[in-house]
Amino acid sequence: MRTTRNRRRATAAVQTAISVGFLAGFAALAIDTGRMFTLRGEMQRSVDAAALAGAGSLGSGMAATLSASYRQGATNDINLVGLLQSEATINVGRWDGLNRQFSPSGYEEGRPTPNAVKVAGFRADVPLYLAPMFGTDSTRVGRRGVAVAGAGRCAGIWGLEGIRAHGDIYTDSYDSVEGDYGDAEIYTNGDL
Repeated sequence: MRTTRNRRRATAAVQTAISVGFLAGFAALAIDTGRMFTLRGEMQRSVDAAALAGAGSLGSGMAATLSASYRQGATNDINLVGLLQSEATINVGRWDGLNRQFSPSGYEEGRPTPNAVKVAGFRADVPLYLAPMFGTDSTRVGRRGVAVAGAGRCAGIWGLEGIRAHGDIYTDSYDSVEGDYGDAEIYTNGDL
């Protein structure tokens, strides 16, 4: 009888040890995966802010554009430290909204005036909390963001099932005989 009890205790101890190991592994996975997603979000926020600041300074020259981007990136923390100048790559160029493509051009003579700023941020060796128990001490975080100057203009109003307006409103309609609608570029967001 006593031997059976001792075997049960030994079996329970082994099962408990294995279960604790699995639970620690799942906790490490959950906590560190959450941390990685948080770091990605922080990096995305930082590069987006840097790109927006740079796009807002495009008319002031390359030095002002880069300075505004670096300054704004540094004010947005990633793991409690702002985006460092050595961690950011900033390109000035043109955004093609139709093809959704950025082409770096800078402020070169004979090239079209830049209308966009692209910021890529990369931070290596960000420490993890519980993953070191399994041999992984750190992770890398990298994100990109593009901001276009003057991208907020609206070329018209679209309503698939109708539009309601209250108060004074002025509308204009497209007439192919007269030419393009306003001075804006018109694109669709996809199939209509």
